[in-house]
This record gives sequence, structure tokens and C-alpha cells, in this order.
Amino acid sequence: MRCSIPLLLLALRAVAVSTASPVSLATEGRGLRGAQRRPIITGCLEKCGFEDSACVTQCQVCVEQNMCQNLAKNCSVCVNEVNAALASFKAYANTTTDSGGASLVHEGIRQRLNHARLEAIDSFRELRRARRGVMHAQRQVEWAAAERKEEVRRLKKARAELEQREDEGKEWGNRKARALAESRKDVDKLQTDVNRTKRQIRRVHERLEKAKQRVAEAKDFASAGPHARVVVVVTRLEQRLRWKLRKQQNAVDKKMSALSDQEKDARWYQRGLKGQVGKMAHELKQQAQTLRAITASERVSRDQRRDAKNHYRDAVGSAQEWASEVKQLRTELVAHPIQEFDPSRSPESESAA
Repeated sequence: MRCSIPLLLLALRAVAVSTASPVSLATEGRGLRGAQRRPIITGCLEKCGFEDSACVTQCQVCVEQNMCQNLAKNCSVCVNEVNAALASFKAYANTTTDSGGASLVHEGIRQRLNHARLEAIDSFRELRRARRGVMHAQRQVEWAAAERKEEVRRLKKARAELEQREDEGKEWGNRKARALAESRKDVDKLQTDVNRTKRQIRRVHERLEKAKQRVAEAKDFASAGPHARVVVVVTRLEQRLRWKLRKQQNAVDKKMSALSDQEKDARWYQRGLKGQVGKMAHELKQQAQTLRAITASERVSRDQRRDAKNHYRDAVGSAQEWASEVKQLRTELVAHPIQEFDPSRSPESESAA
């Protein structure tokens, strides 16, 4: 039995190496220096213990066959087998079994430590990525806020220009309405003068007809002379009144033509002003829609920043947890050193000495 101790230790080490997982040594391109493979901890050693290496081996074979990640995740078949093995081990407690001993415990801790160190490295990488994500999200929020402020400034400026244009249009309309009212008053005044002159002409013409009738009714030239002089005077007066009427009528025509031109210009200007104000109002509406879109984009950026911060907090917690796990496993590894076989200290060498 004594000469078989080295072979037994080698077998225990072989079993201990298998505690990580015979299936789950995945290739790891990056990680610790010299660590080319990442062990996946199946939990077989924690479940079976180090006293029965056969249970550990059976558990690893079951995990291999069922392609489970570990016992705690969708691996009830292997859990049942391990429970049965533990029950069998307890039933035959007095029977000598192949115990893994301190070597198996040490190797299990070492594999867990390697796994934890690799996970810690990944967690710190993820922490750096999360930090960059927070910084990128912050820049996006700042850019969106600056764009929103600039769009608000442009919108206020456009609204002020529209209001100014509308006020100018109203002021011009009031001023033009007053000018047109004055022009209409002038036309009415001139038309009143024309009508007065026409009445004067009508009265003068009646007087002239009466004078002519008296001249025709006169018996001789002596009695017709005064009436003839009245005819001459009234005829001249009628002629002057007709000249005056012609002049007034020309003035009325010119004033009416000018008034018509002013009204046409006013209508043309109002149509142009209405079109310009409508265009400015349409552009203002589009700018308002753009502002709403930018505000929604800013809201999305803020949500993304919140998610990035939450992810960063989770990454910080994960990194701290794995760092603490590494520290604890290092302490456990020191507390469970591997027992190496030294032939010089074996009982055979001591008896020979």
C-alpha cells in the first residue's frame, strides 16, 4: 500500500484538474498572462465534496453528456445523480473510498480562482466600456440640448419677425385706409362742386331762355335792347360756368383715376403681404415641428444616458464583486496548500536511515 501512494496522488491530481469541467474549457483569446483557457465552474466539487472523487467524476461525466453549464442551471438530471451518489456514500460511510483529499480541494479552489480572475478582467473591461458609454451618452445629451436651445432661439426669432411683419402690415393697412378715405372725401368734395356748378348752369340757362323770350316779345329795338344786353351777359356767364364745369369734371376724373390706382395698389400689396405672412407662418410651423423632434431626441438621449449610468453602476458592482471573490479565493488557496509527496520524508526512507 505504501508504494502506491505516489500513484494515488497523481490520480487525485488528475481528478482535481477535472473539477473545472471536462466540457467547458473554452478558448480564451485574452485574459491573464499564460491563461489560454477559461474554466467553467460546474459546481460538482462543491456539491460532492472532496471525500468522494468518484462522485465528482460521475458529476463531470453527466455534465458532459447533458451539455449543462453548471448544476444550478437546467441540470436537474445531474443534480439527481449527485444526490443519489451522496446518499450512497452516506449509506456506506464505513467503507473505504477514493478521497480527493487536500489536493482536490486545492485544485478546485485554484480553478475557481482562475475563473474568478478571468471574470474580474472581463468585468473591468466591461466597466471601461460602460464608462465610455456614459461619456458618449453625456456628449449626446449636451449636443441635443445645445441643438434644442439653438432651435428655440431660431423659433423665437422667426416668431418675432412674423409678428413684426403682421404689425407692419396692419400699420400700413391703417395708414392706407386713412389715405383712401381722404381721397374719397376729396372726390366727394369735387363731385359736390360739380353738382353745384351744374345747378348754376341750369339756373343761368333758364334765365337765358327767359331773356331770349323777352327779346322775342319786344315790340321794337328800344324795348328789346336791355333784354338783349341781359342775353349777352347771361350767355357769357353760362360759358364761364361750362368752362368751370369742364375743369371740375377733369379734376374729378383725375382724382377718381388716382383713387382707383391706389385701391389697386392696396389690393396688390395686401395679396403679397398675405402670401408672405402665410409663408412665414408655414416656416414657423415647420420649425415648431423640428423643435418637437429635437426635444424628443433629447428625451431619448437622456433616457440612454440614464440606462448607460445604470449599466455603469451594475458594471462597478460586478467588478467589485469579482475583485472581492478573487481576494477571498486567494485567501482560501493559501489556507489549503497542495500536499506534495517527498520521497525523502517517506516512512521507507526514514526506516532505511
